[in-house]
Amino acid sequence: KFIVASLTRGMKLAITLMVILPRLGITLYLIWIGCRWLLATTNFSELILNSVALEFILCLKDVLYLGMVPRRSMIDLNNMHIMPAQKSEPESLQVLTGTVSCAFVAAVWVLVYMGCPWHNGLQQVLRDYQWDVHDA
Repeated sequence: KFIVASLTRGMKLAITLMVILPRLGITLYLIWIGCRWLLATTNFSELILNSVALEFILCLKDVLYLGMVPRRSMIDLNNMHIMPAQKSEPESLQVLTGTVSCAFVAAVWVLVYMGCPWHNGLQQVLRDYQWDVHDA
């Protein structure tokens, strides 16, 4: 078994530039396009199908990994253990605040994208949506 105790600054920079930033960009783009795509869906069965399609795109990296990486490299990666910076995460207000802030950011994204009665939002699918239901 291989144990990685720490990474050099150059390796951290390379991982950030070649792995984390592209994944973050793809995820943010899929959030934007996916919200628009799901908002334009006309019925529930298409909504479920489109949601599954978006999840497939997000999980495509795993499918490509299983299909393209040699078995020996997968075994080597499974035998590699990265030592955590701390043995366990301490219970603190900072940990709770981080979790609650993720939920807050998700709620704010929905309000900013969809809008609310006093704000139209960023969505461009339902133009002049007035938050009302009238007989057609």
